[in-house]
Amino acid sequence: MVKVMHGVLLNVTKTTFASTTYTNISANEVKTINSTQWLSIHLYVVQAWKRIPILLCVETIRVLATFDNIFVLMVKACLDFSGLGLEELGAKIVGMGCDGSSVFQGG
Repeated sequence: MVKVMHGVLLNVTKTTFASTTYTNISANEVKTINSTQWLSIHLYVVQAWKRIPILLCVETIRVLATFDNIFVLMVKACLDFSGLGLEELGAKIVGMGCDGSSVFQGG
């Protein structure tokens, strides 16, 4: 049942991503009490002048949480969940951003 629901959501996400003109991708990095770092990546699209939020993924960060590494994870998530190529993805992105103190430490 979960696999079926995941497949339906993935198809909806890909269709929404492919049909939108403007997107914004954001990420929120958090560290748990046991020092595990997590990254949630959100996609916001604009369709018919309405902003639609989509949670792309939540994953454990297994690399140093610098801006460069977070950026790579964000792009990978977008490619994995959009069904688009890199050039198509780049043509749709209006903005990308993330927060978390460690991302400002440099790359």
